[in-house]
Amino acid sequence: MTSDPIRSIVSAKWPDMDTNWIKSVADVLADDCGAAGELADDCGAADVLADDCGAADVLADDCGAADVLADDCGAADVPADDCGAADVLADDCGAADVLADDCGAADVLADDCGAADVLADDCGAADVLADDCGDADVLADDCKTADVLAHDCGAADVEVAEVASYDW
Repeated sequence: MTSDPIRSIVSAKWPDMDTNWIKSVADVLADDCGAAGELADDCGAADVLADDCGAADVLADDCGAADVLADDCGAADVPADDCGAADVLADDCGAADVLADDCGAADVLADDCGAADVLADDCGAADVLADDCGDADVLADDCKTADVLAHDCGAADVEVAEVASYDW
């Protein structure tokens, strides 16, 4: 179950989406490592969800330490350690694929549709799919190819067919 701040962030980012979609996205964005995960900016003040190209995309988790991954458009790739166990890689703008491993269990893959959004693509329907690794996995498919390339608890790839039944 997610916290209201995360839902507010999702709602602000995609104001035209219905409440069920917003709740579903917010739920999968919340990680399940002893406490609800929070998205925070690098100032430690306001919550933020992946700005467009030209601003810093920030991903933080709330599992014992607030590790922050910032993806700055045109800057170098940023490696980070998340929850003391997980490697986080961010590609710069143009590839903009972000792979985050949350608390050693939740793999997050966000594909980009020409901008630098993290944890979602806002190309058309902005579909967000979750794989089957607890509650914390977030998977954004590519609006051009719909190919899904994500880990499933670090063990298996998630096929598009397996998540096609999700109705956000």
